[in-house]
Amino acid sequence: MAPKALLILSLFGASCGGRAVGDGEHDARFVGRWLVTAPLSGTYWDSVYRFDVDGKLELVESKSVGHEGATGFVTRGSALRCEFGDRWSSEGSATLLIAGRCSDGRERIIEIAFNEDASRNSVMTYRHEEGSGARLISVGGEPGWYHGMVWIKDQP
Repeated sequence: MAPKALLILSLFGASCGGRAVGDGEHDARFVGRWLVTAPLSGTYWDSVYRFDVDGKLELVESKSVGHEGATGFVTRGSALRCEFGDRWSSEGSATLLIAGRCSDGRERIIEIAFNEDASRNSVMTYRHEEGSGARLISVGGEPGWYHGMVWIKDQP
């Protein structure tokens, strides 16, 4: 393994209980394009992300009225923000792990749990408990973070 890859793995392992994003499982449920939307923003704020089968994560487009940047972020209070990085993996078919780049210079794993029923991934809803049911579990292994976005998978 190349020294750079070892460094990346050790950084993620040190802050995230030994888990590494991108090198693990990539469940088919998550592969493809996802709309990540802010239903409670009071205006239009959507981003589309592409999750590749090899663990690459890419922002495809972002559209909004009254907001800057993409919807792929989590916050802890007003001082700390982590944005989606460029890698992802999964733990089974209901847990998504995203590499996060944070405003304090640290990288943390963003862990998002989904409803067990993957057939609801593409249901257009603005209620968190319906559709994919995406809900933030932890960031860097720590609870108490906020995401507030609804996830809807694009149909192929």
